[in-house]
Amino acid sequence: EVCKKKYDLAEIAAAFKAARNTVNEIKLGQEDAERDVKKKAGDRDQLESALTDYFRPLVVEGSTSGDTMGEEKVDNLVRILKRFSLDESMMSALATALLKDPSTRGPFDTMVLTQL
Repeated sequence: EVCKKKYDLAEIAAAFKAARNTVNEIKLGQEDAERDVKKKAGDRDQLESALTDYFRPLVVEGSTSGDTMGEEKVDNLVRILKRFSLDESMMSALATALLKDPSTRGPFDTMVLTQL
């Protein structure tokens, strides 16, 4: 009778240990997921800010040659977007299109701006 109780207790202890290990693994996974969510939220906020502060004003207003503010906005936008691994040729075309006056943009420029 005592041996059976010891055996039962050992089984329960092993099951408890396995359950505790599973809980710890799940907690670690949850912490990783929470870090990822925070990073993605930060990325989203940064992209929204870049669109609001740089992209949209340049799409509407464009830039003229010698407009250092426009060039600075494009440089800042490109710097931010590079962190998100966008296509290099798209980035180059985007900068060129944004630096043009909206009335002088061609179909390719318009396509580039709508693709972003």
